[in-house]
Amino acid sequence: MMLGKEKITLFGLGLMAGTFGLKLATSKTAKKAYVKTLATGLKAKAECDKMIEEAKANVDDIMAEAKLVSEHE
Repeated sequence: MMLGKEKITLFGLGLMAGTFGLKLATSKTAKKAYVKTLATGLKAKAECDKMIEEAKANVDDIMAEAKLVSEHE
């Protein structure tokens, strides 16, 4: 079982770590990293959207061609 002094020390250390973590998370360097990461994610999303649109266009082309073939048979 912890003594009162140890509990207070651990609480103080936790408070200091939390404060330091908050300052670190809101620093200019961290914000730049967040922006870069988000920009990379947005770029990846745009590429995925582009691939999906191309796939849809290919499916539409295949469907149109299949309809033509079925009408002529």
